[in-house]
Amino acid sequence: MGENDNLMADIYNASDLFLMPSIVESFGMMAIEAMSCGTLPIVLEGTALPEVTNSKTCGVTVKRDMDLYTKTVQHYIEKRF
Repeated sequence: MGENDNLMADIYNASDLFLMPSIVESFGMMAIEAMSCGTLPIVLEGTALPEVTNSKTCGVTVKRDMDLYTKTVQHYIEKRF
């Protein structure tokens, strides 16, 4: 691993959530990297991300609605603390 890889791993490890509200995503490498560090990804429906993150088991999928996404993020913030 290079210095930048170690820095990214430190950032993911320090995070409780990884927000990825991308509407055009074909793979989602950042979500996978976050998950590999134990960080919960919150992604949007209609992309490859729900499948990539195995959202029912390892990640959270939200419909494309800003209010619902915000409420979901707030829920997980409150749930973790």
